[in-house]
Amino acid sequence: MAKTDQEIIAYAGSFSSRSLAGEGTVLLQWQASGYHIAILFDATEHVVAITHESGNYEEEPNYLRGSAILVVIIIIAVFVAIANG
Repeated sequence: MAKTDQEIIAYAGSFSSRSLAGEGTVLLQWQASGYHIAILFDATEHVVAITHESGNYEEEPNYLRGSAILVVIIIIAVFVAIANG
């Protein structure tokens, strides 16, 4: 069974934005420096699809490396949460 929004949030942390997407669906988005993922949830709060994912994997200045590690952790957490559905 697909993961719920609360299960994804438990793995990935608080989302950056929430939008109503029509027909009872909700789009939650997580954004960090160099990374963005958007996941669509149905009216029962279960994952429908990952609607957007992008990342900037170019070399970053040293002062941004900590945020890059956080982005990788979020990516792994979201995919683990979905895969274990």
